[in-house]
Amino acid sequence: MTKSPGAENIRVYALAQISSLLDRVVYHVSRAAKSPDEKRVHEARVSIRRFVQALRFFRQFIPGEPSKRIRKRLKSIMNLSAEVRSRDIALHLLEESEAPDRTGVRKRMELERKASMKELAAALKRLNRRNYSVKWRESLRLEA
Repeated sequence: MTKSPGAENIRVYALAQISSLLDRVVYHVSRAAKSPDEKRVHEARVSIRRFVQALRFFRQFIPGEPSKRIRKRLKSIMNLSAEVRSRDIALHLLEESEAPDRTGVRKRMELERKASMKELAAALKRLNRRNYSVKWRESLRLEA
């Protein structure tokens, strides 16, 4: 059975989308590793989530095992970033609240965020040192 031209066009499109989303992950992860403020952590999370969804949606066009390994690696990054993001949201809610004596809670949340951010930053730096984007492109066969 031969592939139809339409199927090949879809494959090319899928690989281009995955490649583009990987570019965004590289960009946002690099920025978050350098300066892990609230906005950059959020942007890194969004780019990772979109990339992982593309890996799942277009799974028929990429090798399965490398995709699973990549998703597993990114899951650990997402878990670490969720800890930071949760603290960011809690701090915003605390600032908006009218609760008395917020100072102690805010200080604790800030310390927890700092500790979580330290773990996340270390994980992002390790990921960057491993030249992951080149390896992932090769293993997913994104380069034609």
